[in-house]
Amino acid sequence: MVEIFKGLDKAAKIRLILFFVLLIWCIYLGVGFSYEIDGRQSLTGGVSSLMSHPSQSNGNYMIDGSDFTPLVILLGYGVNGILAIFYIFIILVVVVVETVLIFIPVLILRLLGLKEKYEVSEEEYKFIKYSYLVTLGICIIASLIITKFIGIIPTIMFNADWALIMLIYVLGYKKRLKNIGVKE
Repeated sequence: MVEIFKGLDKAAKIRLILFFVLLIWCIYLGVGFSYEIDGRQSLTGGVSSLMSHPSQSNGNYMIDGSDFTPLVILLGYGVNGILAIFYIFIILVVVVVETVLIFIPVLILRLLGLKEKYEVSEEEYKFIKYSYLVTLGICIIASLIITKFIGIIPTIMFNADWALIMLIYVLGYKKRLKNIGVKE
């Protein structure tokens, strides 16, 4: 890694440092949101504790001589369904928040850091690409470990969110590398 930094100009070093700061920000958001949604004392635990299994009711529900037990059971399933929809809605809101928190810095870095006047070397592109892939793997594994392998869907959603947004920057590097190759 030190050899890569020695051969780079000042603009490339700044781009790499900012890229790694963004990767750390992405890891924080991906792992953090996965933990908050499916970790210990999380949203899932709260919603699951509110859900009850309607067939485990204590006895028959009689009102004015009529048996309302099937209606009570049906209402129990309905409440559980509403709680599940609420849970999915909360996850989607958090994904949108994460998208905004990541998209704005990545877009600024992409527009300012990869202008036409800056040259991108092949070693710099390979370093960025492999760092991105390794960080994605570490983030997915860390999210799964922190959520004790039960938060698979939030892990995929939150890590795929930042991974796809950071791909804008990585593909910008690739495009900039091709433009340099064509000019020579």
